[in-house]
Amino acid sequence: MCAYVRRDRKRSRMLTPRPDLDLVLEQICILQSAAGQRAQLESQPTGRARAWRASVRDKRCILFEIGNDIKDKVFNSPPLCSAMAIAYRKKMDSRVWWPFLIIFAMASAGARAQSTDSLVFLSIDCGLEPGSSYVDPLNISYVSDSGFIDTGVNRNISDAYLSDVRSQKLRTLRAFPNGTRNCYTIGSPAVARGSKYLLRAWFFYGNYDGLSSQLQSFELHLGVNYWDRVNVTTAESLYWTETITVATAGYLSVCLVNIGTGTPFISGIDLRQLKDSLYPAANESRSLVLFNRWNLGEEFDYVRWYPYDPIDWVWDLWNSSEWNWNDVSTHSTVRNLPQDSFQVPSVVMQTAVTPMNSSSIVLAWDPIPGYANQFFPVLHISEIFDLSGTNQSRQFNIYVNGFQWLGDIMTPSYLYSDSVYSLGPLPSFPTYNISLEALSNSTLPPILNAFELYTTMSNTSVPSDAGDGM
Repeated sequence: MCAYVRRDRKRSRMLTPRPDLDLVLEQICILQSAAGQRAQLESQPTGRARAWRASVRDKRCILFEIGNDIKDKVFNSPPLCSAMAIAYRKKMDSRVWWPFLIIFAMASAGARAQSTDSLVFLSIDCGLEPGSSYVDPLNISYVSDSGFIDTGVNRNISDAYLSDVRSQKLRTLRAFPNGTRNCYTIGSPAVARGSKYLLRAWFFYGNYDGLSSQLQSFELHLGVNYWDRVNVTTAESLYWTETITVATAGYLSVCLVNIGTGTPFISGIDLRQLKDSLYPAANESRSLVLFNRWNLGEEFDYVRWYPYDPIDWVWDLWNSSEWNWNDVSTHSTVRNLPQDSFQVPSVVMQTAVTPMNSSSIVLAWDPIPGYANQFFPVLHISEIFDLSGTNQSRQFNIYVNGFQWLGDIMTPSYLYSDSVYSLGPLPSFPTYNISLEALSNSTLPPILNAFELYTTMSNTSVPSDAGDGM
């Protein structure tokens, strides 16, 4: 089977909920299992997911193909070489599990920020009245953006779209009708030079200006470095973009740049400090920009697992039934090791996919026109079935465009997360595919729990002071 799905870089999301999930959206329900409380979620599922997928069909391609015929489709490309070809697995050298750490509040730059293990956790509601703050149903504290910027104007989305959104931060925004470049500056103590951060920006237009018939496009910069372009095509779609970056100064500047195709605006900014050991491919000279992050085997369209995911990643999913995948899951805890470089939460690793009637899983995507196309894939794998005492086995190899990526055979560890990644970007290909292919003596097909894909942003242009980012 071969099926293409286009995804916009901002993953535009229709916000009209499915009627049968209204209760989930309104109350942020708690999922229960035999093992006890599993996850608290904030979800924006949609009854028009197919319409959304069709609406972005001309923008981005991700191909998920299951089948043995992939060998006939692999491009003849040069072998992976040097540092770019080095793939890493987190070895299961011990069986220590560190539980999720307690969340507590701290003061930061005149605003209240949350912290995990003394790591900064700041959520900014753009357009919120100065001095205002609130706590959302996920127990995330939000503050006004007035302490981080002194330009722009506060706006509310149209009343016609209020019923479509469940997240309060999407009901207000800050627009920038004046000036080419307007920047938020997040400084000390929230930001420290040399520390690593997840920085996420949210955009929900909601026809705040009554001009919904006009398409809007503007750029987002991190300081003086190009980060992403926001292309607003519908009033009811939610857009977000993320970067994992190391602060090269004692502040971070998020800048909205007018390129003459619409008024820039922004709905929210999330800042999450990461442990320095996480996402080793991000460093002072290179940031990672999210292409997408998939929680495979999960049933919801868009999920945040906080506080069970203390970093507060946003996870998307693929509908496995469309790609001939089996959804599999466990109620048992899937553990990270202290030296794990990604710390994928158990609630994500508890679900996975395996192929139907096939011995391979193939993930493929096309290059993005006009971008550098330096891709960093990360595969998260765990065995969620206890195969001990049985005659069953699961072993497979991992290939990139037909060339072996992982140097040794992959045998997933039972209820421990394992990650396959590289410290350098993949070589350039006319199209990309990663295949997980079962060994001939393996009785079970490959398994995949989660998949992240990043591109790069250069940090080579560093402002000398906060004013240079303006």
